Formats: sequence, structure tokens, C-alpha cells
Amino acid sequence: MKKILDFEIPSVTYTPPVDCKLIIMQNAELEIQNSLWEHFVRIKNSTYVEDVDFIDNNMWESFKNLTIYKIRKEELLPNPMKVVKQYIEDDYFLFLIIDTSKIRNYVNYGGETFRHELLIYGYDEELQYVYASDYFDYKKYRKERILLRDLEDGIQSALNIEDDYLNGVYCLKATTIPEYHRRVKKRYDWHKFYGDLMSLIKPARESNNYGFYFFEMLKDRIRTPTEVVRIRPYHFIIVHSTFMKQRMIYLKKCGIEWPQICWDRIEYIISKGRYLEIFHAKSIVKDTDIDAEKEIMVLNEIMLEYFEFIKEMISYIEDNIFMDAGT
Repeated sequence: MKKILDFEIPSVTYTPPVDCKLIIMQNAELEIQNSLWEHFVRIKNSTYVEDVDFIDNNMWESFKNLTIYKIRKEELLPNPMKVVKQYIEDDYFLFLIIDTSKIRNYVNYGGETFRHELLIYGYDEELQYVYASDYFDYKKYRKERILLRDLEDGIQSALNIEDDYLNGVYCLKATTIPEYHRRVKKRYDWHKFYGDLMSLIKPARESNNYGFYFFEMLKDRIRTPTEVVRIRPYHFIIVHSTFMKQRMIYLKKCGIEWPQICWDRIEYIISKGRYLEIFHAKSIVKDTDIDAEKEIMVLNEIMLEYFEFIKEMISYIEDNIFMDAGT
């Protein structure tokens, strides 16, 4: 038997958890837009700026348009095909952490142990393959076939990996949110969105770990580099602003006419973000010294524009949404 669940690689990729959620929900446009409405706004920074992420990145249960069933990784052993087949037949995607050094599709196959998140979306029982998606070269998210015996080795080896934050296997599929639930939540959504926007420009006083403080962290790393800064924080600017643009497009379809200045600002942010990412990537590829002064100048331009963009959105919500609602 053979079954492959239908999905396409998201147009914007960032991390396996974000990509996984987008893949599962993108076949139903309404569901993915509803998810973007509620998620992928607030930012959480770690001590290492490279790990900047969305605050709800790994809060799986908060995604109300996902059906989630969790099993232990040990349940896949010693017969992973049987378990994969069972859930794929019920249209569940499987998302788990494996040891990439045991799977020949990864560039570090046969090397040092390294954990990563794998999305399984199909199987071929006769040929003993599973169909999976990940950053196999740690650069580009793509789909590949994995030998079942490699998957088993990767799972077995990952049982001893201490930082398995998933702590098992997530079995996931999209759920249609009832129309009544959408109507009831509409007002709450605006307040949540408003609060999420405020968190970007006015992070909690007791901590600088939230909001656009990641711009400052990145500039500090550029000024005093102990090693080359990875591309991820640069790409995050594009991902965050692109999601914001998609959210605006969705809300426009719902009758929200954002001021032209909002559209102009978000296009500028995305464009500048792409320029900065390419500029930094070329420095890495050519192994040349980073032009710190230029990168910081562009970062400042993006940061100031993003602050103004968020303030424009907040003002619009206050003047048009909340005032019309009498709140």
C-alpha cells in the first residue's frame, strides 16, 4: 500500500514548527488565514539573537484549527511502518525529532549526532519508504523519500537526545473551525491582535526578551562579532513582515481598508529585509568581512519603518475598529 498526503512547500519558510503548521493548513485557505490572524505576531528573543522566534512557535495546543494527537516515540519502534501507515491513513501528519546523522538524506549522515524536526506526510509499504520534509541540507526546506530503516535508526538514536522539546510524536491534521465559533470570537480577535501589536513596540518592562528588541541584539552582535552571525535573524525580518502583509490582505478581503501608508511601509520593510539578507549572505559566501556600518544602517531603517508601521496599524484599530464597536 501507498499513501501520500497532499501539500506544497510554503512560499515563506522559517523553522520546522512554523513550516509544519503552514503546510498542514494551507490546503484550506480560510483555515490558514485564520491561523495567521491569531498567531505569528509576537516575538520572543533568546540570549542568542540567532534564535529569535515567534512566541507561540511551539505552543501547539493554542492553534485551534489543528487536531493534535500525541504518542511516545517508543511506540514507533520496532515497527515504524505500521504506526506511520495507521496515522497517514487517517490523514494525520507526523512531526517528531530524529537524529539526522542516522539518515542518509541529511548532509551530516554518518557524522556527529544532531537533532532536527521531521515532518512525515506519506509512506510506501512495498518499497519501504516514508515521505518526509525538512531542511536536509540545513538551508532549504524540501520534500524527500527516506528509507524506513534509516528512519528507525534516526528515531532510536534520538531517544537519548536531551533537548527533544516535542517529547514525543505529534500527529496533526487541519480542523475546520465552526462558523459560529468564528462569529463569537471576532471581537476577541481584534483585542488579541491589538495586544500582540503593542507587545512589539512596548515590550514588558521587566524583560527585554520580547518585541523588537531583537533589532538591538542583532546590532550588538554585528558590532562585536565573536563569530559570523547566521542568516536566520535576517530572514526572520522577511518572514515576520511577510506574514503581516498576508494578514493585511486577508483583513482587506473582510472589509478592512488599511491606509495606503500601511501598504507602502510594509512593502518597504519586506524589500529592505530582502536586500539586507542577500547582502549578509554574500558576505558569508565570499568569506569577506561584514560591512558592519552598512548593515546597522539598513537595520535602523527597517526598525524605524516597522515601528511607524505598527503605530499606524494601532491607530487605525483604535479609530476605526474599537470606536465603531464602542470599546
